[in-house]
Parts: sequence; C-alpha cells; structure tokens
Amino acid sequence: MKYGRIGSDFTITKIERRTVGGTWITGILHGHWFQALVFPEHATYPGAEIGESQISKLSVRRLDDKREVFNWDRGLDFAAADGVVQQIVDFLVAHLADWLSASDTLMSEILRQKTARQT
Repeated sequence: MKYGRIGSDFTITKIERRTVGGTWITGILHGHWFQALVFPEHATYPGAEIGESQISKLSVRRLDDKREVFNWDRGLDFAAADGVVQQIVDFLVAHLADWLSASDTLMSEILRQKTARQT
C-alpha cells in the first residue's frame, strides 16, 4: 500500500487519560500503529522524554507484519528500524503534545458553551 507524505493520514484511534497524570494516545500513521504517553508539561528529568516532546513512552509497530520498529520507555530501548520510521517518530515528537493541548482546549470550550446554554 502506498502512503502520501508523513502525517497526511494521521489518525487518533484512542485517547485514555490517566488518573496519575499523562494521556495515552493511540493511532495510525503511514502504515504504522503507535501508542504514546504524553504529559502536559516537560519531564522533571529531561532524559525521560524524547527531546522536548513531553512524550515519555512511544511504541511504533508496522501494520503489515506487526513488528515493533521503535520503542522509547523513558529512554531509548531501540532506535527507528529505518528512515521512514524515523520520520514517523519525528512527526509524533513534533506534533503530539500540541495536538493534545489543542484537543483539551477545544473540549473545554465545547463544555463551557454547553454549560452556558443550560443556564
């Protein structure tokens, strides 16, 4: 299957907020499944997140063969299997925390408007 540019098929399939902080985000990107633990702030220990991404855990699997092709669990477990996987990781690092923040802002505004209409 052919894919467009990295990010053109970015799809979130599940969002799970944790009571102890952080949000699990699961999705599909460029023929790969991913799951990331994203926090609203940067890690206390900078080495626990990927760069300055607010991502402390990230797993990427190729959909074709279910092979795990990247894993970070508060440190690099194994690097991207190839250049395409590295581009996927770079995309997620650049955009997931911003996406989550924008999503939270949008949901807050929707709830505010709904509450205002009910009063």
